[in-house]
Amino acid sequence: MKVSTDLALLSNIIRSTDDAIISKNLDSIVTSWNPAAERLFGYAAHEIIGQSITLIIPNEFIHEEKEIIQKILKGESIDHYETQRKRKDGKRIDLSISVSPIRNDHGKIIGASKIARDITERKANAKRLLESERFNRALLDSLDLHIAVVNPAGHILNTNQAWNNFAHSNGVTSLSRVGVGGNYFESCANAVAAGDGIAEQALQGIQSVLTRETEIFELEYPCDSPTERRWFLLRALAFQEGNVITMHQNITQRKLAELQIKKNEERFSSIVAHGNDIIALLDRNLKVIYRSPSVERIFGLDIATGELNQPQATRMELVHPDDKDRYLETLKRSIDNPGQSFNVSFKSEHGSGRFVEIEGVATNYLNDESIGAIVLNLRDVSERNSLERQLIRNELQMRLLIKHTPAAVAMFDSEMKYIIASERWMVDYQLGDQNIIGKSHYEIFPEISAEWKALHQRTLQGEGLFKEEDPFVRADGTTDWVRWEMQPWYTENHSIGGMILFTEVITERKVAEEKIHQLHDEIAKSERKFRALVEHSDSVINVLDENFNPIYRSPNGHKLTGYTNSDRIEGGTFSWIHPEDLKSVEEFFIGRLSAPGVPASIITRLKHKDGQYRWMEITATNLLHDDSVKGIVINARNINELKNAVEEVKLLNDELSKNELRFRSLVENNEALIILVDENFKALYRSPSSERVSGFSDEELAIENGMLKIHPDDLSNFVASFNESKANPGKTIYVGDFRFKHKKGHYFWLAASFKNFLNDRSVGAIVLNAIDITVKKEAE
Repeated sequence: MKVSTDLALLSNIIRSTDDAIISKNLDSIVTSWNPAAERLFGYAAHEIIGQSITLIIPNEFIHEEKEIIQKILKGESIDHYETQRKRKDGKRIDLSISVSPIRNDHGKIIGASKIARDITERKANAKRLLESERFNRALLDSLDLHIAVVNPAGHILNTNQAWNNFAHSNGVTSLSRVGVGGNYFESCANAVAAGDGIAEQALQGIQSVLTRETEIFELEYPCDSPTERRWFLLRALAFQEGNVITMHQNITQRKLAELQIKKNEERFSSIVAHGNDIIALLDRNLKVIYRSPSVERIFGLDIATGELNQPQATRMELVHPDDKDRYLETLKRSIDNPGQSFNVSFKSEHGSGRFVEIEGVATNYLNDESIGAIVLNLRDVSERNSLERQLIRNELQMRLLIKHTPAAVAMFDSEMKYIIASERWMVDYQLGDQNIIGKSHYEIFPEISAEWKALHQRTLQGEGLFKEEDPFVRADGTTDWVRWEMQPWYTENHSIGGMILFTEVITERKVAEEKIHQLHDEIAKSERKFRALVEHSDSVINVLDENFNPIYRSPNGHKLTGYTNSDRIEGGTFSWIHPEDLKSVEEFFIGRLSAPGVPASIITRLKHKDGQYRWMEITATNLLHDDSVKGIVINARNINELKNAVEEVKLLNDELSKNELRFRSLVENNEALIILVDENFKALYRSPSSERVSGFSDEELAIENGMLKIHPDDLSNFVASFNESKANPGKTIYVGDFRFKHKKGHYFWLAASFKNFLNDRSVGAIVLNAIDITVKKEAE
């Protein structure tokens, strides 16, 4: 009766346990299979009983079954053996198994019983813990901070790699004193005994954290090496088990930057004191509390003496009576609008008796504790305004020139009504002696198609258009071939006043095209020479710091100046400028400091290594605020030939208007594009000129790959050049000429080159440097 009860109890235990309990004979055939085994392996008892146990053993572990049976035959047991088995669904599981022999009533071994426990989660947790420990160690070793864990007795319990590397780089050959096992407090005490007051502060601070008098201790201290000045920040933090973490951070760059900032502030003060612009500070009552010395030079007055030197003077005495009310109203508006800037302008009588024209900006910084004033930034614009008036006179002269130019030219207002037309226009379009001034172009030529009207509207929206040849069907059914160009013209307030249409009837040229084909080989040869010239005429890119010292120079700079980057150049950045241009160039660059992100250009002469001066166009953009640049980006290109070309064009009266317009377009719009892309041609950065040249904003181009805008005929060459650049780090790959689709739908020409800086951690991109050569291509 007792045996029966014990068997029932044992059966219940086997059925209710969470461990899989399996029995098998000596041929590895399963003879029993409890519910836990069903849950663990996925086989029901009736599916597995009578089958070989190898059904759940992966192939690479089959040998284990033979070894287990051999041990069972010897009467041995196997305890907590870790291995792997597989479920019915094929999933592997980690197990801990214990195997014991089964004997019959006579003591003979007839099989084995196995208890299997799922340890998959435990193994996974152990693996994650190990990976976590490795990750934490790797993370700790990747930090630039020099980190050590110190116990209350001063013994170093742990350090990271940066701590050890710093010790070795400072001449420590053995880490026994300063590494794990060393005593940090003894090292500090030895330094204190040698008279090191900083070590004493550090020791006291760390001990205050250990005693929990404070949770954190910080100390900045100098620690110069034999070759450089250095500063460090010691930070001690309370850690677990009564220990403390000490971290030493190299803050040399920050300290040097602070010293540089102080130096720059002194330089800026000097610039303000000696600059050409007037800087004045007004209090809330519009009384002057500071003025730069340039006020005496610009107004031609001795401010140091007389009534104007009185503290209560508002300097209204300097403003022309006609402008006083408007000037004063602007200053009052500034008082009511903190932080906003307002334009001011007025005339003032110079000490010599002439009038000077002044423009500037008033900004209310009264609530800014570091300024506490209204800042006036003024400059003399008399010369600029005089030039603008001269431009107006030139425009009147140009109208006269258009009328008598031998080219077919017409000028229209915004409603496409004639303002003026050349005599050649009247002849080419058979208009006779009729008066077309004031009449609509569509009234004179009712046969004009909707397509032509759409082109007119695009130009009236600011787009310059050009076509080498275009058919024009006249009202009588005859067809003329026309070469044409449309450009908008602008009023004094910079709004579009209308358009200028240049045309040339080229019907005879179309008839003679067969002769042109005969000259194809010679033209193709000339084209290849020109293309080679364009591909090797890259712009030069330099980056200056806020003091206008170079911090980067592109390798091809010798093309413009003759100097390589390895040449030592005395005298600073402005030493290359022609003496007659020096003042304007310095003013130009100083002006960039107050105009972040706004590109501006200047034409000047730079001294070549051979001693000769060459004309250059310099475009500067202040990106000091951009963390990825932190400099003033300079794009320079040699325009010596352009300058010479302009002089030659002036001698050709019959081509004066057309060439002057194209030259002006080239000078005003030929800005280099700088684009950084990753290896998949995803744009990482675009210079501001990208939007001006292509019409697309960064957000618009980010929606789709920029390659989709390249003309289909040019795409394969562009992609090949890009792939070649990816395969050649550091090498300049010239793309050649290609067409890019403008936002407004037309294609324009670019000449570009790639340079692969993907492996340069400071860049991490492929640099695309491109210039707009549409005007050159049109000139071909």
